[in-house]
Amino acid sequence: MEINKNYNFFKAPEGLVFITGLLIFVSGAVFLLLTKFNKWESLGGMLAAGHFLGKGASIPIGVGFLHSRVLTALIVYLQDIVTFFVVFPLLILLRKKVIKSKLIQDTFDQAEEITTEYKWIKTFGIGGVAFCVLFPFQPLTGPITASIVGMLIALPLRVNMFTVVITSAVSAAMWTLLYGEIFDLTKNLNRDLITAITIGTMIGLYVVLYFMMVKRKAAKNKKI
Repeated sequence: MEINKNYNFFKAPEGLVFITGLLIFVSGAVFLLLTKFNKWESLGGMLAAGHFLGKGASIPIGVGFLHSRVLTALIVYLQDIVTFFVVFPLLILLRKKVIKSKLIQDTFDQAEEITTEYKWIKTFGIGGVAFCVLFPFQPLTGPITASIVGMLIALPLRVNMFTVVITSAVSAAMWTLLYGEIFDLTKNLNRDLITAITIGTMIGLYVVLYFMMVKRKAAKNKKI
């Protein structure tokens, strides 16, 4: 990653957003310590699943070991918000050409491909951004992709951030409630098996979506 040395990150608005994300992370950790939380290994697995597969995978794990839908939804939401507040400023710096990063550029290009492929996302504006947040197919959708979509359709910065922050809360609550209901309906079955089936289904969907995108991209390249 290359950085423009004449730019002072921490004096810019995006620097404040980044610091806010770190403060939220520290506050969450302090909260868990004060409540004498002791399931750190399970929490690590939940956060890893959320990072690589999205909340569709992390929620089943959280509901399984936390035994609290409220705490599960809160952790899922905080993970989304911390990730968003840390990564979004970097996306802004990339657009301002303050930094150069292949990883961040690839993330940006991926979101641009999605908006090009599904033009209705641009048409619906804020609704398209909200849709990307609501449905947890990370990294194809989610807060980061949604924020990039907001930038591509020229949403004002504050509107973009507000939409992502609020919709992330709705998404975390909605999917936690849904999986909690499934958990209750299958309470007589092996819950570890149900969790494994849910995560396995999510992985299967990701694989299918990935190959569909690769196939479409290859077909476009042949036409060029």
